[in-house]
Amino acid sequence: MKIIPVMHVLDGALVRYDDGGWAAVGESPLVDEKPTPRFIAPALFESYGEIYWVDVDGQKKNEPQLDIIKKLSPYNLWVDASPRTVEDAMDLFVAGASKITIRPSAMPASELSELFEFADGDIYIGLETMDGEPLFRNFTSIDFGYVNGVVAVDYGASGKARGISDAVLKRLMEGLRRYVSVPIYVAGGVRGADLARIESLGFEGAMVGTSIIERGERLGNRN
Repeated sequence: MKIIPVMHVLDGALVRYDDGGWAAVGESPLVDEKPTPRFIAPALFESYGEIYWVDVDGQKKNEPQLDIIKKLSPYNLWVDASPRTVEDAMDLFVAGASKITIRPSAMPASELSELFEFADGDIYIGLETMDGEPLFRNFTSIDFGYVNGVVAVDYGASGKARGISDAVLKRLMEGLRRYVSVPIYVAGGVRGADLARIESLGFEGAMVGTSIIERGERLGNRN
């Protein structure tokens, strides 16, 4: 199973979600310097070979940090920036994203269909869930034959690194498998202790943020 470290980036700074808002990550056992994207990205890439880049500016304001993505693109960035249009999505690929995540809550169905027609890069669908239940039901109309996989982001545990329960994991997998046959990744509060259970349920991979960057857990990949 693939383990992908997550970087949340806001205004060029490495941040984490804390009590309803974004707070800067003050230190990390991964680097001696201040944990900025420039220093953290090489360390994560060396251990995991890929980084899940959550662009908070893109998600909040549709202003993704394209210049930083371009500079750090050698570190194999999978970018989740909530693009709203085909042009927004293509800008991410041009900046150097190796993969992108599209959220149906942000991109209209008409734009999504056009993106499938013209884009050459790897496209994943990001589904927001709460305790294993989808927050937006319109995902059932997506033609998943055009996508490389699904990223289920569960907000019930997101940002807390307290783990994700068996009940939520099973609800996610069973619910999504009714509609999709593509690989499914899980994100939101995942910690090292959850990985064996996540793998046993058939998830393709897990996105892990706080446990790796702030706690220094060395998880490796379960291949």
